[in-house]
Amino acid sequence: MFDAIAQYVLPAMARLHEPELRFWSAGCASGEEAYTLAVLCREYDDAAACAPRTRSLGHRVRIVGTDIDRGSLETAERGRYPEASFNETPAEIRSRHFGGAAPCSVSAQMRAITSFQRRDLLTDDAPFVEAHLIVCRNVLIYFDRPTQEAVLQRFHTLLASGGFLVLGKVEMLLGDARPLFATVEARERVYRKR
Repeated sequence: MFDAIAQYVLPAMARLHEPELRFWSAGCASGEEAYTLAVLCREYDDAAACAPRTRSLGHRVRIVGTDIDRGSLETAERGRYPEASFNETPAEIRSRHFGGAAPCSVSAQMRAITSFQRRDLLTDDAPFVEAHLIVCRNVLIYFDRPTQEAVLQRFHTLLASGGFLVLGKVEMLLGDARPLFATVEARERVYRKR
């Protein structure tokens, strides 16, 4: 899923002439997903610096992770994770963006563009009026179908024109929300606002 974001979403974001690119990790739990988005952005920009005619994201990215659980958000704010959190992280990525031995701390660069807020996905205001990317993985599965459809419609409203939505692998677009999005990468559940 993160490879699909790097391949399809970030190049589209880099081409936008927006002063700020707003990414929302909805239901972020303890923050790993939000920080991974920050790492992807930094890695994309490092690669863009070596590629002619590739526009970078620059310092325009702002990532907000939201969750309802205060304990999880406290962990996210601390940005310190045990060894097990890095099982699938390549060693070079870990050494560039996370410090030292476990528990590893998120680098200052990643923390600078990532923040966390307590929000109830069903009742609270969203962190952005218009998000360019909403990642909401393995959250909708806990809601009944009418609530899932309502959240998907809300995401559509909150996305900027041409913005992206990423769902979990067992989640899908339902009901009236289905025609609101074009499929970018079906297997990884990456969609784009129509």
